[in-house]
Formats: sequence, C-alpha cells, structure tokens
Amino acid sequence: MHEDPAKEWTLDELGKQIGMSRATLVRHFQDAIGMAPIAYLNHWRRLKAYQALRYTDESVNKIAVSLGFTSGQTLSRAMIREMGISPGELRKQKKT
Repeated sequence: MHEDPAKEWTLDELGKQIGMSRATLVRHFQDAIGMAPIAYLNHWRRLKAYQALRYTDESVNKIAVSLGFTSGQTLSRAMIREMGISPGELRKQKKT
C-alpha cells in the first residue's frame, strides 16, 4: 500500500500480498491501527497529498492521480471532508 498508493487495492489483493484472508486482515488492521485497511489506505493517500501540496509545486491533478484519486476534484472533496482544508487553501498557506 505504502509503496504503490495509486494502485486500485482491494481486500483480496492486500490479503494475498501478506497471506491472510480478508476477515483476518481486517481484524488485524482494526486491532493494530483502529481502522479498516481501505479506510487506512484512503487516509494515507490524503496525508501524502497534503505533503505533496505543501512541499511541492506539482499540480493538484498530477498529485491526485499519482495517489489513486480519479481527479483533483476528488482529492479536493476528500481533503475537505477529512482535513477541513482544500488543496487551494493549503497552497495559499504554503506561500505565507
């Protein structure tokens, strides 16, 4: 997940990667991290997007696609929902 966040990960694929059933994988993730694997993946993607927006000049669309979002707009909605800030607002903070 961390090495290829843009990949369209599924529970089946994640389970195969580490040799666990989907149910066991979800249980271990919940116990260790406190969230389901796909929820964690989405959270990880948003954190990586935050860092890229804050510390690079890459376009929002390029960052979004590189992390598995379908578009910059999809990334923007996800960031507003979870972090309370849009990519544009984050970029403005970067300049101040």
